[in-house]
Amino acid sequence: MHTACLSLGSNVDPERHIAIAFAALRERFGDIRASAAYRTPAVGFEGADFVNAAAVIDSDLDVHALNQWLHALE
Repeated sequence: MHTACLSLGSNVDPERHIAIAFAALRERFGDIRASAAYRTPAVGFEGADFVNAAAVIDSDLDVHALNQWLHALE
């Protein structure tokens, strides 16, 4: 098993998308450690606020497979 620290963020329907991401992580990896979510303004461009959070997972996937899984979730 490997431990991975993940950052999550969205500015498109962010509360919904962060909740979906946490649910998908729990479904695939079981218990996760999740931070609170924080709303922050967009930086470097005009746009809606972001909601950002972090998660720590224990994964049976190697780094490349985990990266592919996360990109598919994204």
